[in-house]
Amino acid sequence: MTVVLNSLKINAAVAAIVKVRKPHSFDGFIDSTGKFIAVATTMGVNYNPANTKITIANLILKKAELTTLVNASKSSVDTEKQNIIDFNVAYNLMPALTSDSLNAFRASEDILPAQVKIASSNAKKVRGERIIPIKKVVEIETETIVDSGDKALNALRHKSVSFQKFGVRLGNFFTHINYIGSVANYNTNEERLKAEALLAYYESLKVLSATLEASQAATNATREARNEGFFNNVTGARILFSQAKKTIASQKGGLKSATYKSIKGLPFPNLIIKSDRTATTDY
Repeated sequence: MTVVLNSLKINAAVAAIVKVRKPHSFDGFIDSTGKFIAVATTMGVNYNPANTKITIANLILKKAELTTLVNASKSSVDTEKQNIIDFNVAYNLMPALTSDSLNAFRASEDILPAQVKIASSNAKKVRGERIIPIKKVVEIETETIVDSGDKALNALRHKSVSFQKFGVRLGNFFTHINYIGSVANYNTNEERLKAEALLAYYESLKVLSATLEASQAATNATREARNEGFFNNVTGARILFSQAKKTIASQKGGLKSATYKSIKGLPFPNLIIKSDRTATTDY
């Protein structure tokens, strides 16, 4: 199952879209394509590339495709962030439910010491505690988080305050609630601690985790599609608009012409880190 963080802080502030967007972003890239198309259009018949992929009509289609791809990527990221929040709201209830149900078990009538010992051992596994305490335990989690695309989301995906993977902990929680529920003398007036309620909570976590996993897969897929649309070596926008700039530059007097100078500085940057092909933007 997907590893998620046990607690999270999401910066809800969203940067306002200004008239002049930062060039090194997907929005900035699209902004540059629009400016290029506008200039090329003013050239009329003088913009007449032999490469049919970079005609004005096809560049307009490519720009529209880029907008669709970026919007899909943003939407999938927003969905995943919300699913992380929903999961963690529920997941963070587990420690209290474990401790409280254990205490309710201990307080139940005619519970045997041997039964309390088993329940306590199971509860410790849920909480990640050692069954046999030792004087000193040093555990260090190290991981490298690439400072690249969807930075806030990547942090939520990778950061964890627990050394246990979710699947292991959920399995331990089921062992705990299954055991106390199997003991006939377990009884409590707390509705949330009844065996049926604990099992329903367990099943809800499985559903939330599956939903989160599916949304992460969707995010990865829309990112990959977006990156292909921008940076494919043959059909990507970066290569096509770079070729279109060279077309203007190749015309007689092109490098010194006012038209070329007006589009020379338009950025069509490679926003991908080659080591992991992760986009270097905030969404």
